[in-house]
Amino acid sequence: MKNKPIENPQFYGCLNCSPEQTTIINADRLCDCYGWATLTIDGEIIDLNEKNLTLGEINEVFAGRLKNCTDAEIELYGALHGETFELNTVNGNWYTTKQNQGFV
Repeated sequence: MKNKPIENPQFYGCLNCSPEQTTIINADRLCDCYGWATLTIDGEIIDLNEKNLTLGEINEVFAGRLKNCTDAEIELYGALHGETFELNTVNGNWYTTKQNQGFV
């Protein structure tokens, strides 16, 4: 991993619709938001907008590429919150490595 996981991620966003943040991301986490969502695998950017994929589905759809990659990140940048998740290629878990307040 390029970045260190955030041990105690902060909550940003709307109290009604923004997900709780965790250090290790669960497979049922939706990786889409009002804004943009991208998956980057070894420098190639893949648009995730309007695909409504969970992290588990991303792991399935891109399984071959993720298994053999050296670097993978998911970036979500939405209204009131933004997160970057990075894949630990050793254990296969995704970790929150960056957070911001998004836009608006």
